[in-house]
Parts: sequence; structure tokens; C-alpha cells
Amino acid sequence: MMEVTRVIVIQLKPTKEQKIILKHLTYSASKLWNIANYNIKQGNIKPKELKPTLKENFWYKNLHSQSAQAVLEKLQIAWENCYKKHTKEPRFQPKDGHFPVRWKKQGLQINNGQIRLSLSKQTKQYLKNMHSIKSDYLWISLPKNLSLNGVQEVEIKPPSSKKLHYLIIKERNYVRDYIHKVSTFIVREALSKDVKTIAIGKLSKNITKIDIGRQNNEKLHKIPFGKLCNMIEYKAKEVGINVIYVNEGYTSQTCSICGDVNKTNRKYRGLYICKCGNVINADVNGGINILKRVSPNLTLGRSRGNLNIPTRVRMYNTL
Repeated sequence: MMEVTRVIVIQLKPTKEQKIILKHLTYSASKLWNIANYNIKQGNIKPKELKPTLKENFWYKNLHSQSAQAVLEKLQIAWENCYKKHTKEPRFQPKDGHFPVRWKKQGLQINNGQIRLSLSKQTKQYLKNMHSIKSDYLWISLPKNLSLNGVQEVEIKPPSSKKLHYLIIKERNYVRDYIHKVSTFIVREALSKDVKTIAIGKLSKNITKIDIGRQNNEKLHKIPFGKLCNMIEYKAKEVGINVIYVNEGYTSQTCSICGDVNKTNRKYRGLYICKCGNVINADVNGGINILKRVSPNLTLGRSRGNLNIPTRVRMYNTL
């Protein structure tokens, strides 16, 4: 049975005391992100070394240990996606910026209609000395009609304008819906054709540097390629289909018939012409080359039909 995760969004109306605590925490999270990001960019720390290296850092100790780790985990994932050329390098947070703070299961409890979030020893001392706030926890009241059982995480995000918040949520939901539909379509197609293995090309360059026209660029660059691959992988696994990743370097420059490597053969995005007489859609040509890296003994002639004409599938979003 597939595990389903529910996300519940609650808009807070914090008290004066809560505002002080939340502002302190989100500011500390922003500072921790920037310190960690700076050290990675300078080559002082590798992403996997963030937690043990920075656990004595001032901004780390301002946060509950799990909250600090969550910030560093998010940065680590961002850099790993950058190394895979899925995204650009992670940016620094604004100088006086605020960053989301997350508590995992061990740092939270639900008591009598309230969420109890743990604070670090250093923050408790700061609140006591600077604001005369004597509290070991951040308490947040839940709506009376809301029952939360089995909560795994709580994340508090800094406020934004209602209009901006609406647009962010709408785009996020749109992208999530889109990649769910695309991944489901791909797996169903493979299943209907008795495909046993789906091969996905590893991007040979940053997805944000791919140029396929202004409108298509805007749509492509919003797609979280890593998440799309993960969705294809787990959905394929559920129906017994294997997923592998193939280095796609030079596949767009190589002739799928004679093997000649010449970047000038790709006349423009949709056309590949080789001196051997192979005239084919450029994307299909690259796809065949990726397929050959999975099955080196595969032989394909100058056939027509699906090998020459890619199929465009429109995914209609219902949001």
C-alpha cells in the first residue's frame, strides 16, 4: 500500500510574544543558511559535512537541533541538485531575510489543541534576557475543528502578502499536479507496451541553461526535474518497471545511424541531418542514442513513424 502524506496549511495570527520568537527563529535560520552556503561556495565545507561542521555555530545553536538540521538538509539537497545540473547554485538569503523553520517529530507535541514546539537552550536564554520571555516552548493554538494525529513535521514560514502567498501556492500546486500527470502518463505508456525498463537521460548541462524558445524555457525551468524523475521511479517500481539513468553527453551531436559526432549536424532544435543521409527529428535522434547506451547491440534502420516523429502530449491542469 502506498503511503500518503497530507499537508495542512494554517495561517497564523501570532501574539506579540509569538512574533518575537518567530522573528528570532526565522532570522536565525536565514543566517545559518547564508553561513553554510558561503562555506560551500568557498570550498571550506562539502554539503554532506554541514551538520557535524556547523553544530557549534552561533546561528545553529539559536535553533532547535532538528530545526537547524532541516535548514542544512534543504541546502544540501539544493547543492546536490546543482551538481546534477538540475538547478542553479543556491542563492544567499537577503541580508535581513527570514527563512522557514521546521520541527520534526522529536521537536514537537500536540497537547490539548495546541502545538508545542521546542526551543534551543541558547534561544530560551536570549528571550529571557532581551524580552523577559520565560518559556521553554513555542505554543501555537490550533483551530477548534482541526484534529491532528500522527503529525510528522511542522514548518513555519515567514509572512508574505496575501496576493503573493496565493500566487506562490497556486504555482506550486500547478507544478505538483503537472509532474504527477506526466509521470503517471509515462509509466502507463510503458506498462501498456510491456516495457521493462525506462531509461532517463542525465542532463549534461544545467536545465536552466537549456534554450528551447522563450515560452518553452519559462515552462521547462519551472519543472523540478529531480522530483519528476523520483515520481517516475516510484510509480514504475509499483508496477514492476525498472528505471535507470543514462549519461546523455554528446547524444544530441551523434548520428543514431552511422555514429558520426558533429555538433553542426543539429541544424536547429527540431532537425538533425547527417552526411550519411540520416534526416531525423533532433530530439528523437538523441533519444535513440540514449537507448543504444542501454542496449549497445540495438540495431535501428532509417524507419519512419514513431522513430522520426515525436508525440506531443498535452497535460491539462484542473486547478
